[in-house]
Amino acid sequence: MRLLRAPDVWELYAKANGGGEARWPNSVECKPLARRTPPAGASLNLRPSVSVVIRAKNEARFIGHTLAAIFHPASLAPRQVVVVDSGSTDATLEIVRSFPTTVLQIRPDDFTYGYALNLGVASADAEFVATLSAHSVPAGPEWLRCLLEPFSRPRVAGVYGRQLPRSNATVLELIGMRLSGVLSDTPRLLDRRPLFSNANGAFRRSLWLEHAFDENIRGAEDIAWVRTMQERGYLIAYQPTAPVHHSHGEPILRHLRRASRDVPTVVGNFLHLGSGGRIVHKPPSAEPMTPPAPEQGRPPVYQPRRTPTEAVRPPHAAR
Repeated sequence: MRLLRAPDVWELYAKANGGGEARWPNSVECKPLARRTPPAGASLNLRPSVSVVIRAKNEARFIGHTLAAIFHPASLAPRQVVVVDSGSTDATLEIVRSFPTTVLQIRPDDFTYGYALNLGVASADAEFVATLSAHSVPAGPEWLRCLLEPFSRPRVAGVYGRQLPRSNATVLELIGMRLSGVLSDTPRLLDRRPLFSNANGAFRRSLWLEHAFDENIRGAEDIAWVRTMQERGYLIAYQPTAPVHHSHGEPILRHLRRASRDVPTVVGNFLHLGSGGRIVHKPPSAEPMTPPAPEQGRPPVYQPRRTPTEAVRPPHAAR
């Protein structure tokens, strides 16, 4: 397996296009939704401020492609890209550091999906935060623009995009993707069904400051979060014109083990049980998942339950 770094990725893209301008491999056309007059009170600027947060562990195979897609010259430039690594032992960190990223490292034993994501979002500084799995490769340069388009509606709290399975996707994986709706080519707005995916999603950081992701549950922290938002009157948008290539192609036992982490949270939140819609308090000996209500006029500040083992910021300014 060849490990791809930034220069290697662009060389590969150029060769795939006959030595000319670099293009997207295995891409689909990604067009934004039809232009329309923003409704009164719309909050999306012409050039919205957005950061990207990626969780990673031993993702050397794909993370170079993912970062190259994000930093493609034709793409909407994020304010910053934060990668939260939970103990990679392959070339993941070497590849990540060849891009203008901020790297946060945590111990594998400290990892939960919610904690890693909260830590990354706390290090971001933007109106919106887009999230990707390290192996979710944007399928075109319009990915980030398309993902942000539904935020022109002020009631939209989060947006999740389409997922294009790779050829190695298993039958069980395809069934799960079908049930979750991420294979659909039809946009929709959800006010009740708690569907979302941090493998290809975005949300308003101001709402995350009010209610961070649950750091105690084993999986599906995204589902718990959107249920809370929906119960507060917000909408969740599905945006099929913001696709990524994403699937795992793992053996059945590993797939079932991974799915078992999500099932209790998914089922509980569809039944209006579990952590969604309320704060789940940690034991008295642990730090609270979210800080207490701020003083009047002061914004809330997320307090991580643990301190990352290392925080490495690039010497150059992020794009």
